Amino acid sequence: MGIQAKNALLATGILATIAFAYAAVQFSGAYAQGIDPASTRSFSVLAEGKIVAVPDTAEFTFGVITEGNKALSILQEENTTAMNNILQAMKSVGVEERDLQTNFYSISPRYQYIPCYSERDTCPPPDISGYTISQTVQVRVRDLAKTGELLALATSKGANSISQISLIVDDREELEQKAREIAISKAQEKAKNIAVAAKVRLGRLLQIEEYNTYPGIYPSYLKEGMGGAEDMAIPSIEPGTQEITIQIMLRYEIK
Repeated sequence: MGIQAKNALLATGILATIAFAYAAVQFSGAYAQGIDPASTRSFSVLAEGKIVAVPDTAEFTFGVITEGNKALSILQEENTTAMNNILQAMKSVGVEERDLQTNFYSISPRYQYIPCYSERDTCPPPDISGYTISQTVQVRVRDLAKTGELLALATSKGANSISQISLIVDDREELEQKAREIAISKAQEKAKNIAVAAKVRLGRLLQIEEYNTYPGIYPSYLKEGMGGAEDMAIPSIEPGTQEITIQIMLRYEIK
């Protein structure tokens, strides 16, 4: 093969490579424009769907706090016995084991500090005067009407700390789906109205995003230092209502 033929073949290969690269760039740009909502004329709408529900489940934490001297084994037995009595009482009135969960246990020393006024001598270290044992259990109440009864039961059997009460809707999925459908319907209607007002045609749905919110924790019912009472007043627990809210964002192409 002559030099001219080789040069011609090389030039042809270079041109083919350039043409292929150009076509690839053009295809990539067109593809990106087709899938990226920001690369085309578009607008977005946001709508909210809301369902009002009555809580049907309660959760709260009860605890036993025991303080004593250096006889740690005796103190631990006292704390454990009190907690076991509460758990047994809970189970005896129908609370299932799956709804009782230990979520905290600690043994903390209490120190006695010896006064030291010398600036030159080494001061003695603080002495352990006793211990504090704290154990808490979270209980899930599936029958909301029994919440007050269980609160009183826990304190009557030895609990001296009750906190973190929350009232919730146990099965949210069905209610969330209803709120989602309401939000989507509102967003679609809003998009149509905007298109009509702007005198444009509604194109493809380019993007959809969902945002949801969850109810906060209700104020705590707290009783401390009242463990062991036999006749505890049963507190009234009012469920009220909670809003299950779903927000939907739709982005549409403008034709």
